[in-house]
Amino acid sequence: MKSTLFGTDGIRAHVGSFPLTPTDIPILGHAIGLWITKKCTYIPHILLSDDTRKSCVPIKTLLKRGLLYVPLVVHDSGTLPTPAVCAIVKNEQTFDAGLVLSASHNPYEDNGIKIVAGCGSKIEYDDQQIITDMFFMLLAQKNIDFSFHPLSKSLPFYDGHKRYINHIKQFFKPQFLQQKTIVLDCANGATHAIAPLVFELFGAHVLTINNVPNGTNINAHCGTQHPKAISVATAQHSADIGFAFDGDGDRVAVATTDGTLIDGDFLIAILMSHPDFSKEKTIVGTILSNHGLSLFCKERQRQFIRACVGDLSVLKLLKQHNALLGGEPNGHIIIRSYLNSSDGIFTALKIAEAMILADDWYKEPFALMPQMSINVPIQKQYDLNMEPFTTIINTHRSYLANGRIIVRYSGTQKLLRIMLEDQDNAQMNAVARSLAQSLAKELE
Repeated sequence: MKSTLFGTDGIRAHVGSFPLTPTDIPILGHAIGLWITKKCTYIPHILLSDDTRKSCVPIKTLLKRGLLYVPLVVHDSGTLPTPAVCAIVKNEQTFDAGLVLSASHNPYEDNGIKIVAGCGSKIEYDDQQIITDMFFMLLAQKNIDFSFHPLSKSLPFYDGHKRYINHIKQFFKPQFLQQKTIVLDCANGATHAIAPLVFELFGAHVLTINNVPNGTNINAHCGTQHPKAISVATAQHSADIGFAFDGDGDRVAVATTDGTLIDGDFLIAILMSHPDFSKEKTIVGTILSNHGLSLFCKERQRQFIRACVGDLSVLKLLKQHNALLGGEPNGHIIIRSYLNSSDGIFTALKIAEAMILADDWYKEPFALMPQMSINVPIQKQYDLNMEPFTTIINTHRSYLANGRIIVRYSGTQKLLRIMLEDQDNAQMNAVARSLAQSLAKELE
């Protein structure tokens, strides 16, 4: 298997470690610049944004050194959610690509680069490999003098928020949230300024928490990674609904008026009843989607298809089946009639619309099959399709009469992720602990 810089959602690493070092970042920028200029017969324009991590400014400075070594124009928007960049790049002819400095839901010590293609989705695997190969080729050259190309330039881009809001306005009726009280948890991240504006635009009374970023508090005990905050705040204020976003705004978690957190697979089921999707014949989930969602779709004569983890994998199946709705249990939901990637704010607005359209909008739509997840810290990835890993996994899989085991490496962190699903909770827990211990021992 060829090495790649990319995980399931862009390039991501601990700041100061490969490839996010002062030496590597300009080379990475140069590789990205070469990739986009080779795709264009003219001088390309790139929209560049970031989230609220304190590392974004130095990384951006270093990245521009490499980007501006080739003839292109960088439009620097400052802090802007990833979905906003996707929407602007997709819907305006100004930009040929977008770059987002963000590690999404990771802690502030991490950062990363998401690359957005002209269609508004993350770049395809082939393009990821081209950038990877260019990076390693440049890395081997040593001592590149990153002088600015005479045709390159960096310009400020001031109206990213306005353009994103103008785009999202087209999909909803004016003031449709009037007389609704909504709590927003912005994870001290990229949505901290724009999310309240969007919901207020549609008439909501908005209460916002975790919207004072300081460079180190992004995702810290808040947002989608720590949904208890939105649960407590929504109940305390007796709000109609509460929404939490992650650091770059492409995920959403939802709390009801009494603070009940809605399972991520339930969000798909709620959207299935929305008039926009009620006639959809195919719904796309992932290998991590609960079996209960699969049964729910079957009962309603919908085809349920599982993709691998990640936006690109979900999008690929949505396109193959000409479907509009798909997503992951973690709150990444793609509504393809709007955008080719997930958008936490847009999904939240659609959930709010579903709430208004149906009095009984939230009741558990199906029984969740018990699941258990364990993360095993790792330093190196070994091929899980080789021994002794295949025997360990298959042996433990045989212990579950009617369940599933998913073992995979995280595409965003140095973790081995283990997910089990089975009706027998006690047996599942025992198998999960045994499997995690056995794999951890081999991965030492």
